[in-house]
Amino acid sequence: MKSILELFAQDEIKVISRGYQYSKECLKTYEMLEELEKKINEKLDEEGKELFDKYDNIISDLNGMIRADEFIYGYQLGSLMMIDVYSVFNSPTFDE
Repeated sequence: MKSILELFAQDEIKVISRGYQYSKECLKTYEMLEELEKKINEKLDEEGKELFDKYDNIISDLNGMIRADEFIYGYQLGSLMMIDVYSVFNSPTFDE
């Protein structure tokens, strides 16, 4: 049987995006955010709307970068945990 790394290297498995089920609390927060954005846009002139759109886009980009960093950190942490788990099998106390 091939290892997970071999499967990744040979493109036999791929990481693909998947759907996400938002909680009711999260959906409610999104609705509140949309309503607030509408109210802000109503009060802005065209230049203000352009600035707000740029601001919103930068925030979205920043959130994407943060999510990627958090994923990488979590993956690294999980890998370190697995190394620790497997090191137990090679320890002298495990053989006793």
